[in-house]
Formats: sequence, C-alpha cells, structure tokens
Amino acid sequence: MLTGVLGTSGASVEEAVRLLRRLVENYGDFFDSSGYLNSEGRKVLEVALRGLLREVSWVRGYVQRVRRRGTYEEVRRLLEVLESSNLTAR
Repeated sequence: MLTGVLGTSGASVEEAVRLLRRLVENYGDFFDSSGYLNSEGRKVLEVALRGLLREVSWVRGYVQRVRRRGTYEEVRRLLEVLESSNLTAR
C-alpha cells in the first residue's frame, strides 16, 4: 500500500493533505475498530507530517496532538485545518 509513499523525501503541503485525505477516506485500511491508527496508518501519517512540518511551522501543535492521540478525529481535524487555511492554493 505504501509503494511510492515512504520513499518521498520532500513531501509538500499538497502531498501531506493528499495523504491525510487518504487516511480519512480509507478508514478500514488505516484505523482499528476503536478509531486509532494502526501500524500502516502510522507510517502514512508520519510521511505526511514530516513533509508538513518542513513547510509549515505553525501546525506543530496540531501535529503533536495527532501523533500523541492517533485517533480518526484528530487526523480529520488536522485535515480540516489545512484545507481551510488555503495552504494548498499556493
């Protein structure tokens, strides 16, 4: 599933949003029945967050919360913040 994802070194904001959207849209593949990220979901999340932090420093608090809690709600909330901030329209 992660073919071509883990090898990316310079993921942009657009790529991070695409990966977060992929996590949210494919709940059954990346979250367990309790709503927490599984190991495959954590891998995708880390790729997205690493690229995101390189480009946008103000999301650090959101990123820490998503990493710590690892819930569907937190991932969705971060995605909504990024989409509403117009970062992808650069």
